Amino acid sequence: MNENENKTTQNLWDSVKAVLRGRFIEIQAYLKKQERSHINNLSLCQKQLGKEKMKNPRVSRRKEIIKIGAEINTKWRKEMIAKINKAKTSFFEKIYKIDNLLTRLIKKQMEKNQINKIRNENGVITTYNREIQRVIRDY
Repeated sequence: MNENENKTTQNLWDSVKAVLRGRFIEIQAYLKKQERSHINNLSLCQKQLGKEKMKNPRVSRRKEIIKIGAEINTKWRKEMIAKINKAKTSFFEKIYKIDNLLTRLIKKQMEKNQINKIRNENGVITTYNREIQRVIRDY
């Protein structure tokens, strides 16, 4: 326990976030490990049934092999869909960030290039937008 009296809410919040992030990573790793072991077990069972089928063919074994193959395929499909969705999400998040950056840069450039004052035909400097537009149009 930290006995420091200078506890700020920001420090506490940062600590909580770090701890929770660690726990989420730990749980996610555990779930992935469980999923991989389940798929491996199904694959081994499918191979074993395939060997038994070669020795002594039966319709029930064939159905079971097909059923296990379908289950493995659905798990792989779900995993691939999740990876694709994650890639799409990260792509669009990066594009959004880039768009915001480009928008700010373009806006700054436009402000930099904007004419704030101009000398009219009488030689008088004007700062009114309508007057500036009229002078440029008449030029």
